[in-house]
Amino acid sequence: MRYIIIICCLLSLTAFSCSGQTDKVYVSVEQMPQYPGGDAEMMKYLGSNIKYPEVSEEEILNSRIIVRFVITSKGKIRNVEVKRSLSKVFDTHFIEVVESMPDWIPGKQNGKTVDCYYTLPMTICFQK
Repeated sequence: MRYIIIICCLLSLTAFSCSGQTDKVYVSVEQMPQYPGGDAEMMKYLGSNIKYPEVSEEEILNSRIIVRFVITSKGKIRNVEVKRSLSKVFDTHFIEVVESMPDWIPGKQNGKTVDCYYTLPMTICFQK
């Protein structure tokens, strides 16, 4: 069975976090990391790079994926991890797409660029 998959909601792109620090990776900073060109450019990037696999009826019900990764002080993406899975096949592909993103504008704390966690939620709407 073939499905058309539509990105329904990619609006809450900021990190879900409170202030604090873990092994010198901040979870919240004064200036959060930003995708080059902003959220609209990130949505374009994701929309043109995500290739949707065939999915089962069960997977249709679980249409939200959440990944968390570190944006380093140099703007590199590291340690991508799935916090909420859509399916193993899609998760693997989504991680590859995130890891292939261009360098980000790093977060800043006290005027210095720092490593910072970033959480990216994505909701997918499946339609027959």
